[in-house]
Amino acid sequence: VFFSVRAAKPIYNHEFVIEAFSGFVEQSDADSYLLLSTMNGSSKYINSLKKVAEQHLVRDRVVFLDVIENKQMPVYYNFVDAVISVPSSDGMPQSLYESMACGCFHILGDLAQYHELVTDKVEGLYVSLGDVVSLTNALLWVAENRNGLKSKAAETRETVIKLADKKQQIVNINSMYEKHLF
Repeated sequence: VFFSVRAAKPIYNHEFVIEAFSGFVEQSDADSYLLLSTMNGSSKYINSLKKVAEQHLVRDRVVFLDVIENKQMPVYYNFVDAVISVPSSDGMPQSLYESMACGCFHILGDLAQYHELVTDKVEGLYVSLGDVVSLTNALLWVAENRNGLKSKAAETRETVIKLADKKQQIVNINSMYEKHLF
């Protein structure tokens, strides 16, 4: 199960994800599904995504999720095999921190800021933006390495805790101030 977690906006390239998932389905015998967020999406855009899924003959394997309450997100993160996020551009998304805290493996567009947090083939895989074959191959890689990825969940969680734990970051900042003030 793959989860295209970002908002239903064109910048997040859900059409590209659906197309790559279609290629994955054609090449894999896995009984796989793609969960797709509809958060903040217009009905026009969501309907266009449904048409893309129909055109690629995967409509029965693409689940369009209603808006998920924040407190329910860990349920989804712990259910899926990998989270997909391949935007055209991005900052450092909260969903990346949240999903890593749940031990998720990621398939990410190759944007520089993600490299600060995710090591290739450890916490995630990087794909070339706009390259459907690259994303399809990443999906295939995740399916082939599924069991090993689940065993790295604790390591993924530890990685994000070191960098994004609020209590630890307060300690770090206070320590920096103390070094410069005294």
